[in-house]
Amino acid sequence: MKATIREYMGSEERDRRLLSLEPWMGTVTLGRSESCTYTIGKTLGNLALGISKVQATITAAGDTFTLKDGGVDGVSTNGIYCHAEKIEGSIALTPGLELVLFKHGMAKVTLVISDGAVVEYGKDTYTGQDLLSVLQVQVQTLDGEIGALHHQVEALGNQLAQREAIDTNQEQRLMAAEQRLNRVLTVLFAAIAAIVLASGWVGGSNEDKKQWSSTLTSIAIGVAALYFKSKDKEVEKPDRSI
Repeated sequence: MKATIREYMGSEERDRRLLSLEPWMGTVTLGRSESCTYTIGKTLGNLALGISKVQATITAAGDTFTLKDGGVDGVSTNGIYCHAEKIEGSIALTPGLELVLFKHGMAKVTLVISDGAVVEYGKDTYTGQDLLSVLQVQVQTLDGEIGALHHQVEALGNQLAQREAIDTNQEQRLMAAEQRLNRVLTVLFAAIAAIVLASGWVGGSNEDKKQWSSTLTSIAIGVAALYFKSKDKEVEKPDRSI
């Protein structure tokens, strides 16, 4: 069984504590004295002076819990009320009971009894069907938050895919520009070779022609190397699998 102690100053809730009532606890006392199991009224200022040193005593007998007004020395000064009726002697605690342990002016201390299924949501405590309704609202709220997170993840994935596509296009443009440059250099070297050959061959001696032939061969090899390098670049594809 559960119980919740609440302290109010007017409509403002100053304190809340959740108690778990177990058979092995024996006797539980509530009051202004520091020697009590649960001290009440600490948030109520001078108005708490109206709370008795032992305002109430809870006794466990198996699974049954009984609340008595006051302690071993007698009843409390202002009495304890259950649903607006003053307790005479003691009362068996059952889920659903709301007891006013103390009330004076704007100050009030209550004890609400509930079963084992309790949830605190905001400044309220729910049990039974109300508890089920609150849990359903919380589940719906979580579903909405999870859906929003899924949309955010999907949007980030789309942005990454677009950025990857842009990077791929830039790399392809660079490769195409390099290929065009290699082709221009190939044509330029070929033209230079033709001019050199024509200049060296016409009117030259046999030794000059041999030298020019050797030079032309070297130039041809360089041109061929540039050409094949350009072809290799056309075959290569950027690896985007990593």
